[in-house]
Amino acid sequence: MDRRGALVPAFVLILIGVFFLLVNLGVLPKLSITELWPGLVMFVGIMFWLGFIFSRGHDAGLAFVGTIITLIGAFFFLFTLHTFVPGYGTIQWGDQGRLWPAYPTIVGLAFVVLWIANRFRDGGVLIPAAILLVVGLAGFSFTLGDVTPFRDVVRFWPVLLIGLGLVILVQAFTRPNRSAPPPAGMNDQPKV
Repeated sequence: MDRRGALVPAFVLILIGVFFLLVNLGVLPKLSITELWPGLVMFVGIMFWLGFIFSRGHDAGLAFVGTIITLIGAFFFLFTLHTFVPGYGTIQWGDQGRLWPAYPTIVGLAFVVLWIANRFRDGGVLIPAAILLVVGLAGFSFTLGDVTPFRDVVRFWPVLLIGLGLVILVQAFTRPNRSAPPPAGMNDQPKV
């Protein structure tokens, strides 16, 4: 096994060992599988991320899928651990009707990660990112508009559009124009 191939299983064993050590020392509470199963979902997402990080080609698609799966696992942890959110209360599975905008938001964030993983080359992925993020934030504004901490997020969501527009503008002006003709002498064929 080469060094790169040894890194992933080593990190997995270390993380699992640290988790169980913290549980045995009482730092983390003992939880049942019904509360911890989103960790398995997150684990799969993290494996995609490790594949992106440690592969030679750095396939951005792995980062995209890894982001979606990891964030959905983290989102599900809010439900299984009955997380208390100030201004909202304890999150229960029945709250899916109010929290559904998290899904388009997660996919929108994954498109932003895809753009970053592609080293900012494909600005076209920012279009579905913007659409999904706007749908998610607009959805949250309807479903959580009465939640005190969320009011400021709802008020300032257009900053996201402004930021994405600025990124697209900067990218458009810093890249060479593909439609411009090549410089003189570049089209000349060698004479035989």
